[in-house]
Amino acid sequence: MTEKLLSGKQIALETHNSSRHDGGVALYLPDQDKVVAIQAERIDRKKHSGDSNAAYQYAKSLYESQGYIFGTETDKFDPNLQKEQPIHHHLAHAASAFYPSGFESAAVLVVDGQGAYKDGAYNSTTIWKGSDRQLELVEMNPEPDFSTQSIGQFYSAITYFLGLGYLEEGKTMGLAPYGKSSDTYRWLKQYVKTSSDGSYEIVPGFTKALFWASSMNRTAWGEKTLLESRMLDEVNGYLGESRKKEEPLTQKFIDLAWASQAVFEDVIVGLVGRAKALTGEDHLCMSGGVALNSVANMKVVEAGVFSKIFFQAAAGDEGQALGKLMYRLHSEYQLPRTFTMKNAYLGPEYENQMTVDALNRHKDSLQWTKLEREDLYEKTATSISEGKIIGWFQGRSEIGPRALGNRSILADPRRPDMRDHINFKVKHREWFRPLAPSAILDRADEFFDLRAESPFMIVVCNVKPDKRALIPAVTHIDGTARIQTVTREENEKYYDVIKKFGELTGVPLLLNTSFNDAGKPIVETPEDAIAAFLGMNLDYLVIGDYFINKKSALI
Repeated sequence: MTEKLLSGKQIALETHNSSRHDGGVALYLPDQDKVVAIQAERIDRKKHSGDSNAAYQYAKSLYESQGYIFGTETDKFDPNLQKEQPIHHHLAHAASAFYPSGFESAAVLVVDGQGAYKDGAYNSTTIWKGSDRQLELVEMNPEPDFSTQSIGQFYSAITYFLGLGYLEEGKTMGLAPYGKSSDTYRWLKQYVKTSSDGSYEIVPGFTKALFWASSMNRTAWGEKTLLESRMLDEVNGYLGESRKKEEPLTQKFIDLAWASQAVFEDVIVGLVGRAKALTGEDHLCMSGGVALNSVANMKVVEAGVFSKIFFQAAAGDEGQALGKLMYRLHSEYQLPRTFTMKNAYLGPEYENQMTVDALNRHKDSLQWTKLEREDLYEKTATSISEGKIIGWFQGRSEIGPRALGNRSILADPRRPDMRDHINFKVKHREWFRPLAPSAILDRADEFFDLRAESPFMIVVCNVKPDKRALIPAVTHIDGTARIQTVTREENEKYYDVIKKFGELTGVPLLLNTSFNDAGKPIVETPEDAIAAFLGMNLDYLVIGDYFINKKSALI
């Protein structure tokens, strides 16, 4: 039956439609044994877009012309919000982490804000045991309507209180190292309590009080209970007024970020130990939006509880469709687990003619040269070593929030002013935002205290003290870096340009940040890349083998 369902050009497809943000689709091309994932925001160009239909229609436009068949019983596209469904939110997260991990069996920890389960209940923390093609739910924390026990909701509420915005928890993480230990940590621990068995408890009403104190109006919550009103008084009494977006970040707010990150890490490390105790497994898989906190992930690695850990690159809701597809393929259709996610390059790939057509549409603004590979690497690496900033567009786009060498902005990590220049003049974002290094794996340990490969830029590590002054643009205030390790097997072009830069400078790594301006999605197509290049303060653009200048820069 399965062979008949999934053969030839009949695709299998899943949609993310269990939340209102980070929509997308994932599809399986059986004749190529290939998985493709498309995020809605990359198509409609709206950050965190929940419009999965945009991704679906785009997939059809790309693959129907290649003979692939949509609209069959294995095409599960549904444009409607369906909070409760058989492959529920946390099951999809768990499947996205376990099935492509390459582990025969593993503990799976899913932690997020909250996701619909059934009968009006939501989970925010679940522990699973994966074995072969099965996932067994070991522990969950269902609650009606709002997850008062969600460490993800707590961190989101702090982010709102700091005035950093919606779905911007990464900013809180980046700000935290500028803070210092204070009584705020001890104050928070009164409300977010951890136990020796790895369980935790958040005092009911506390997270809602943080949201309310941030002037966040959630009418669906109704009137405050007496407990919630008391919690709000306590929050206002200790923390004072929340920060507005345009106000300066005073030390009080920075120290709150530090304390909140520390409390958050206490909970996550405890949960990892609990997952070990409840499953007895040697390997761990992590997903859910909380697993994007690369600083906490470092603490998880350092704890040494598990021998190997797989962090899903698309740990947030952008990975939901992928998880549903993985579950459908392996648990329902019983296909063998041949797909291992060694890289995050799961998006579409664009033919050279699309690049040529896009360049020709902008011929009045651009000048370009097609180079041989070695010449391309030499010119790119030399330009970066001279202080130039380059948009780099290659191959299939990445799934998840990180650019990993196919939709990246590249620069010289040795220049002390480069981080501020990119933050202020190129990406127009906050002063405290760190920039990350991409290092070739075989030389990464010369610069970083690396405990394992890090292909998804999802775990920070310490920069070796004697190297910090050499690579200041990618060394955060606390001496860490959110490293990506690069191998030639997974990304030949990116590896070779980093290697060439290393030959020129003695530093075999590059500064890598996502190819987008503030508030905009990462570029997806050659046309997107050219539009971004023309609108941003970038010196050169590389698409495939084309080295591209702005004509205005040549005058």
